Amino acid sequence: MFSLVETLSLPTVYRLAQALSVHGLLEQEEQHFRLGVGLLRLGNLVAEANDLRRVALSHMYQLNACTGESIELHGRQKDAHVALAVVPGTQTLRHMVSPGTAFPLHRGAIGVVLLAWLPPEEREVLVARSAERWGGTSVDLLSLTAAWEEARTQGWSMSEHEPDAGVLAIAAPLFNAHGEGVGALALVAPAGHLLSQERQQWPPLVREAAAHISQGKGYHGNEPQGDPVRVDAPHLLSLGRQVSRKRAAG
Repeated sequence: MFSLVETLSLPTVYRLAQALSVHGLLEQEEQHFRLGVGLLRLGNLVAEANDLRRVALSHMYQLNACTGESIELHGRQKDAHVALAVVPGTQTLRHMVSPGTAFPLHRGAIGVVLLAWLPPEEREVLVARSAERWGGTSVDLLSLTAAWEEARTQGWSMSEHEPDAGVLAIAAPLFNAHGEGVGALALVAPAGHLLSQERQQWPPLVREAAAHISQGKGYHGNEPQGDPVRVDAPHLLSLGRQVSRKRAAG
């Protein structure tokens, strides 16, 4: 262990402490500092993310086994979403991302399901901040609003070439015991090699896996609006094997 005062000048340490106090990580009393409540909030966020990973991983591996595609767990961090856990695809051509990678919140299916259940005013503020942060990209708010409503109706969202070119994502929301959105489960794959049959079959499977994860977090809310879908896991596992054979033959 070492003291910052031993390696940095006292004025520098004081400026750093003041900066931390602005964000609630330290609390200042005259010339003294102590730990702030912001650290408690930060600790709670880390604990929540770790618990979400623990609950989600077994379902992510099952989804990966059925589809052969990369399965990702994402959480929102202010105006971005971040990969919390990744089960890589087993296909030769697969989407690769490392845990901790951040993405624009206003682009793609994962961002859609993370925003869809928030209050409209909060959604619009986050979209504006995300667009400004990620290079000032333009935002079609009408299209986003339609995507949010569609996600709330069917319980999932699909995007292609967003935020990355050549990538298709199918995402479903995750909720905690209080009905609050805590993350998104996504199947992510190269868009060009997915068969039309897969594009129809995978969304219900992603949605069902997300529902099980939410139940593991204590969520017992209503089913998403629209026709409820019950997934026949053995059938889809068989389908996944058939698709793999078709790809290999092609």
